[in-house]
Amino acid sequence: MTKRRDRGSGGIYQRASDGKWVAAITLPSDPITGTRRRKVVTAASKTEAQRKAGELRKSLEESGDLLTKSPTVAQWMHTWLTTITPGRLKPSTQEEYESKVRLYVLPRIGKKRLEKVTPTMVAGIYQWMTTSTDAYVPGLGLSSTTALQVHAILTKSLTDAKRRGQVTRNVAELVDPPQKAATERDPLTADEAIRFLKVNAADPYVARYALGLMTGCRQGEALGLTCDNVQIDRDDDGEIVGGLVTLAWNLQRVKWRHGCPLKRPCGRKRAAECPQRHMEVEEGPDAKHEDGALWRLRPKTKMSYREVPLPKMLATILDRVKGDRDAGLMFTEGGKAIDPRRDWGTWKAWLERAELPPVSVHAMRHTTSTLLYAMGVDEQTRMAILGHSSATTTRGYTHRDLTLERAAMKQMEDALSQALPELGAGGR
Repeated sequence: MTKRRDRGSGGIYQRASDGKWVAAITLPSDPITGTRRRKVVTAASKTEAQRKAGELRKSLEESGDLLTKSPTVAQWMHTWLTTITPGRLKPSTQEEYESKVRLYVLPRIGKKRLEKVTPTMVAGIYQWMTTSTDAYVPGLGLSSTTALQVHAILTKSLTDAKRRGQVTRNVAELVDPPQKAATERDPLTADEAIRFLKVNAADPYVARYALGLMTGCRQGEALGLTCDNVQIDRDDDGEIVGGLVTLAWNLQRVKWRHGCPLKRPCGRKRAAECPQRHMEVEEGPDAKHEDGALWRLRPKTKMSYREVPLPKMLATILDRVKGDRDAGLMFTEGGKAIDPRRDWGTWKAWLERAELPPVSVHAMRHTTSTLLYAMGVDEQTRMAILGHSSATTTRGYTHRDLTLERAAMKQMEDALSQALPELGAGGR
């Protein structure tokens, strides 16, 4: 029988089963479930139990919380990805997080207790990912950009773990993040963009790519554009003078998710076959089901939700597509939404038809940013058009066309040749 606690002992009692003294400290409730939490320690004597209890209270006052039994990394990641990130992330981002955790994090540290993970272990994940497959200790040979994405996911998950009292420090923050690979996405030049539009002008769908090249809208923003968000302005004679598009939706493919618990998986490889499958989105003001797995979703950031003025030429092209419609998607096939993969295939085929390099659909945004820069458009305006919240991001999309610099250097050459004729005459 457990002995009665002393009055004022603060949760200290002697256990009858082995005679040890137990000190229990009440912790803040779980912020999500509201479950009561306690930290329990044992000691051989009452004095020792009181001393440990005092240390716990001091630590609680300093840190605001204390660790209880720590889950494994796999258990925590399952909790994080099923109860915390849904609703925070777009479905495509949620899928990416789940994939990278499954492929790169769990194989290396999934069985480790969360509080036992060290900076060395985290750094080892990045090294394993980026080391060449033919090295002495072979790795996966992946891009450092992929490793940097895993670092961002780990950092976010451990930040949430720390907030919930699962760890006392975020070890990912103690590791130098992998350096992002210096990859170039060459945009189309102005001449190439003009050639693309001219060669494919006979097809009405060219309006979709004209919109992408001139406004820099994302693929999902273009395919999710609705007729009511396209405004065509006319003068008193009915002639089109411009317009406005409101980029308020993203067309995305939303996949089924496994609903079975991590400890008792259903065994089905495809989530669509899981008996407890579910989708991360539900029909509502911020989500509209279009067809099959295609949904229209609201942007996640305020900068992505934006209005972009239309020049006369683009307004005229879009007016032909819109016609007298004032609802529904602008770009459809057989009255249904256009799958992003089909849009990518058309873009690729049309580039080949115009004998242009095979750049990605996303490179249209780089083309827009580069052309705006070449025209002298200031950085803040470029950010507003492209929907970037960071000037650094906009700079990354801007590929400097050296034509202007070459013209300036020619002027410099002419000026110096007049001042120092011997340079122009091939002097030493």
